[in-house]
Amino acid sequence: MQMEKLSFREQVSLMHNADFVIGPTGAAFANTLFMRPGSQSLVWALREYAGGCFFSNMAHVSGCEMTYCFVEADEPITSTFDAFGASYQLPVDVFCQHLDQLLARSRDYTRNMVTS
Repeated sequence: MQMEKLSFREQVSLMHNADFVIGPTGAAFANTLFMRPGSQSLVWALREYAGGCFFSNMAHVSGCEMTYCFVEADEPITSTFDAFGASYQLPVDVFCQHLDQLLARSRDYTRNMVTS
């Protein structure tokens, strides 16, 4: 999905109605602010960004649980410019592990909502 091609209203609606949002880090995750409590997001980003989980505060405010999966760039990153154009690979097994954890947390959240 290319969020930049949607109107602001469409972006808010899409994010608010999503149980899960999964994708590479980028400006579209600013819309995490509009996600519902209990929703979840999985974001992958270059390891060099590990100290700057940019959208975590917005996720916290909205009650969305955001998980980061850090990947290694194919070439050394020596500048921000390098990072913006870097290629990387997200190994399938690593992605599946994060996805399994996200789904397990979702089941736990749903179970807790039913028993409360």
